[in-house]
Amino acid sequence: MLTIFQVLTLENWVDPIMYQYMSANQMYLTATYFLGLVMLGAFFMMNLFLAQIIFSFDKQTEDDSIKDTTEDENS
Repeated sequence: MLTIFQVLTLENWVDPIMYQYMSANQMYLTATYFLGLVMLGAFFMMNLFLAQIIFSFDKQTEDDSIKDTTEDENS
């Protein structure tokens, strides 16, 4: 799990992790696995991060509009 997390964060994973796995296992299969993990995993993590930002922005906008309508009714 820690290795996959390090690969998904894209921090220092090529030299210490991928090359060691490539020397221990089949080179092309390992390279395909890591490249697929980076492309799909990083894409998935980016989508989750952006979805959270958009959700927070929508919630803040909704809270602001409710606050504005209650201030208009009280005035």
